[in-house]
Amino acid sequence: MPMPLRVRTLSYEEEYRLRYHVRGQDIFALRRAQIVLGSAQGQSGQSLSRQVGCSAQNMRLLIQPSTIRDLPV
Repeated sequence: MPMPLRVRTLSYEEEYRLRYHVRGQDIFALRRAQIVLGSAQGQSGQSLSRQVGCSAQNMRLLIQPSTIRDLPV
């Protein structure tokens, strides 16, 4: 079984930007923001994938370090 993948602790600015995207119109940014925020809060990958409605593989791809670094402003 693969080791759980979690994001690092988010800065205040990063969390603010993600919460902004949760309220936005862009569905992709909204889903990614929900996944990153949930992971930062310690939710499991399985519960996040159910909550967001994506596969566990897609969820893992979205929380890779390179993806987190490229979050939209």
